[in-house]
Amino acid sequence: MLSPADIVELPDDPDDDRRRLNALARWSLRYTPLTQTDPPDGLTLDISGCAHLLGGESGLIADLLRRLRQFGIVARVGVGPTPGAAWALARFTRQRAPRLSEEEFEAALNAMPIAALHIDTDTEAALCEVGLDTIAALRAVPRDSLRQRFGAELLWRIDEVFAVHTPRVAALPAPEAPRVEHIFDGPIRHFEIVTHVTRDLAARLLASLGEQRVGVLDLCCRLTRCDDTPLDIALAFSQPTARFDHVWRLLYTRLERAQLGFGVEAITLDARRTQALRDAQPAFWLDVAGAMRERGQQALGEFVDHCRERFGAANVRRFRAIETHVPEHVFQTITAADAHFNTIGEPQGAEPQAGQARPARRRSARKGKTGALASECRAIPNDRPTAMFDPPEPAQVMSVTPDGPPIWLRWRGVECRVRGASRAARVRFPWWNDALKGGGRDYYRVQDQDGRWLWVFHAHRLNTWFVHGEWA
Repeated sequence: MLSPADIVELPDDPDDDRRRLNALARWSLRYTPLTQTDPPDGLTLDISGCAHLLGGESGLIADLLRRLRQFGIVARVGVGPTPGAAWALARFTRQRAPRLSEEEFEAALNAMPIAALHIDTDTEAALCEVGLDTIAALRAVPRDSLRQRFGAELLWRIDEVFAVHTPRVAALPAPEAPRVEHIFDGPIRHFEIVTHVTRDLAARLLASLGEQRVGVLDLCCRLTRCDDTPLDIALAFSQPTARFDHVWRLLYTRLERAQLGFGVEAITLDARRTQALRDAQPAFWLDVAGAMRERGQQALGEFVDHCRERFGAANVRRFRAIETHVPEHVFQTITAADAHFNTIGEPQGAEPQAGQARPARRRSARKGKTGALASECRAIPNDRPTAMFDPPEPAQVMSVTPDGPPIWLRWRGVECRVRGASRAARVRFPWWNDALKGGGRDYYRVQDQDGRWLWVFHAHRLNTWFVHGEWA
């Protein structure tokens, strides 16, 4: 018996229950991408092809119940070949997570009341009136009689429970973009009022995102004008941010150039693309280098955002190291919009174009040290010249043997006497590259009489020589 002190009364709030159920469904995406809500108190998960990741169905169920127990949620789990069968096992068995064989499965379903078919209350009451109160009794009646008396939906429910047909579990709809809006009583033409309201909306939006540990990547400010089409001010950020000062500085600059027309009737801010913020370590856990790295990453992202706003996104570019032996493809230039910048590492999220090599992966240069700086140094051979010529410049070369190093060359119309030469590398090109198929190069480090070191190669297919670079 519960004493009155043990009973806690809470008001019924269906809207809040629905929001919490949707949040729990999104949390359960850790187990399967096919998850849907079953209001008012259920979830349906299609774990086909996913259970082995947690050691099978038993391991997945144990992990699910353990995590829900940590949330203070007492749950019942049913596993079946169809959503209807799983729904019945979760609600009409004594065990919290029943594990049944095929014979036990059918026997358990037959013994269940007809409410396990998930039918409406009117049909359930009509069946009970004629003595059909269990699934076994219902299955003993000819199907034609059930169809004529109670409709085809009853037969569809029976077939679903016994896996005659399997309905699909739909994926959760994409969440709505975080949005704030202000509607004026009439058209507003004063710039100060528009900026004040926009500033307030931006503060509210970013505060809400910050509470969820989410940052904005694409922000749209829409000014609904009374005499013209809506004006959209789009901002893109190089890394997720919820810092109001940084966002407002960029947004205010764009608002100053906005044409308000005969007045603004509404202002809307949409965070069209968001991403989880990185969890920052408390200051007392960070050493000096760690603190500088955290501040440097944030400062670099904000600096890139300001450069994109001032010079245009297409005009802000950086180099990315590519893991390839072809000297012309060692670096690739990408725009700031193609990737999110780290402090010193390679940008995240950019994929190479068709036919190109993949970007250098993050690997450690020494034991216990990881980072993009080590990976970029690995992708760039240390025997490459400091200045590369694009395209390589033709040269006339004389050598003692056909495949030997140069002993004399003419480059840019000037004869150069070779003081020393050594073979640096032989490069073979990818077989899938039609422009370079079957080709190869022999590279040499050559020093002329003036002490300059040149990077010279012999093209096998063309049987010609080129100067590809120079050490400064």
